[in-house]
Amino acid sequence: MVIDEAAFHKDVRNVIDAVNALLIWGGKIRIISTHNGVLNAFNELIREARTDAAKGKPTWSIHHIPFASAVRNGLFKRVCMIKGKVWSQDAQQEWEDKIRSAYGSRKAAMQQELDAIPAESEGQALSRVQIEACMEADIPYIRWQVEDDFRDLPDSKRQDRLDKFLKRELEPVLKQLPKNLLHVYGQDFARKGDASAIDVKSIETSLVRRTRLAVEMRNVPFDEQREVMEFIITRLPRFSGGAFDSTGNGAYLAEKAVQKFGASIREVHFSESWYRENMPAYIEAFGSNRSLILPRHDDIVKDHQALSFVNGIIKVPQDFRFKGSDGNNRHGDYAIASALGFWVSQQDIAEYDYMSASTLARTTMQAPKDDDIQGATTFSRGSVFGKLKGLW
Repeated sequence: MVIDEAAFHKDVRNVIDAVNALLIWGGKIRIISTHNGVLNAFNELIREARTDAAKGKPTWSIHHIPFASAVRNGLFKRVCMIKGKVWSQDAQQEWEDKIRSAYGSRKAAMQQELDAIPAESEGQALSRVQIEACMEADIPYIRWQVEDDFRDLPDSKRQDRLDKFLKRELEPVLKQLPKNLLHVYGQDFARKGDASAIDVKSIETSLVRRTRLAVEMRNVPFDEQREVMEFIITRLPRFSGGAFDSTGNGAYLAEKAVQKFGASIREVHFSESWYRENMPAYIEAFGSNRSLILPRHDDIVKDHQALSFVNGIIKVPQDFRFKGSDGNNRHGDYAIASALGFWVSQQDIAEYDYMSASTLARTTMQAPKDDDIQGATTFSRGSVFGKLKGLW
């Protein structure tokens, strides 16, 4: 059963309910449409499908085909063949420009029809009310900023400053973490300018993801950031996954984490497809079920207010900056770290722990092979993809 132009049905959910019985006989349901606004039921179905997939329980698979992809895959060549014309790159570009220019100044309408970007999809993804409803007081939010010449201090002096920070600020918090709960780690790396933000979450028995520790570092050199990361992760009870921004300079810290903690670490290369597939689930966590708890702090509110729809994708706009309560520029730093922590909490990763050499010698171990993470290819009910990565 194919439901075409689904976004323009009077009640597409009732249509879907009516044809669901076909699944009993092994049938397949495909829903095809351009968008009809960001609040349309068709777009809501897509958001729900992405959220379900992020939770590891996909109910639909999504296939996104913007006009540009169709052109790259030979759409204009087919037009030329039907019309008996000779294809050329210049003719294709002229044809594409003509189609896009037909919308005039109606850019939103053009993007909705040709690029599958729902209209009205610019602006904040979360309101302040939504964010504050998912916040609690007394969750540790720790900052460490060093002066510009810290990097050039002798190793012993830098180590002494670092040890004091670890022992005085972080260790007391880490000792209080609940030993019976799974914990995850997310980090949005920065060396200068922005904050290098760390998010530690526990997975509650109610499946709420609760932040247990938030850390921000400014001007802290690579090696000291590595030691902070290792200090925290080695003290997380039932550590079950870490996610790192491995774009640009973040690749160094992500690589060190993989070398230290193995397959429990995910290296995330931010891209439009990653934001499109994974950010909706994070935004949904602020909904009525409130499956996310954050520290109560105005800078964290503003970081999350920075999350915006940019051409239909939820992200922090590149040129977005604001002053934090400490006078430093911010770029939604903690919101990204928290999104990474939330994302990795939904991945299938075996718990990580240390094993003594004597125990290791007595134990026969075999590491499971990594399953490739498969992406959805069509918007149809029934396909389930899984993955298992772990250190054994």
